[in-house]
Amino acid sequence: MGLGCAPIYPCMLHETPKRFGKTSSQSIMGLQMAFAYIGSMFMPPILGFISSKTSIAIFPYFLLCCILIMLIGSEKMNRFISKPQKYEC
Repeated sequence: MGLGCAPIYPCMLHETPKRFGKTSSQSIMGLQMAFAYIGSMFMPPILGFISSKTSIAIFPYFLLCCILIMLIGSEKMNRFISKPQKYEC
């Protein structure tokens, strides 16, 4: 599972200048990295708490939920970017 999910983070960073423009990409990459670090800090304790109340058999379902959240977020971003933007002067 980890090897299959591993390319998501570098691909996300690689696509940032194309999605948000070169001027904003540095700030957005910083946000992406910050949220990745926050996730890596909080997800293991959350999984540990849940598995202590149930069992470690919850791990595949936990991963599936995380992958679904990433997929939904990515698709929402793709739809948002593909819409023509209305600019008011």
